[in-house]
Amino acid sequence: MQSVEADGKAVDPGELKDQELTITDGRYSVMTKDGPDAGTLKLDEAQNPRTMDATRTEGFEAGKVVKAIYKLEGDTLLLCVAPERGERPTELVAKEGSGWVLITYQRQR
Repeated sequence: MQSVEADGKAVDPGELKDQELTITDGRYSVMTKDGPDAGTLKLDEAQNPRTMDATRTEGFEAGKVVKAIYKLEGDTLLLCVAPERGERPTELVAKEGSGWVLITYQRQR
């Protein structure tokens, strides 16, 4: 995890320390400060922007579906999620008042 902006505000980089996202065969897992979070992913690459539905199967709020949009360029993944409102973001930004979270991941090699 390289950076996070939530509702128009940058998240302290210290809070991102040691958080790694793993995506394999339609599943994701990440260790957060609140514990493990894992689940399944459903991608739709035909949409513009591309969409992703993450269904949590473990950890905090198991069973919840988080709607997102994403952009993958080389080794960088931009992911914009709407964790609270449940409405899918429409652009890759986290404007103040939107409730959206914009996360930038950099692939490790």
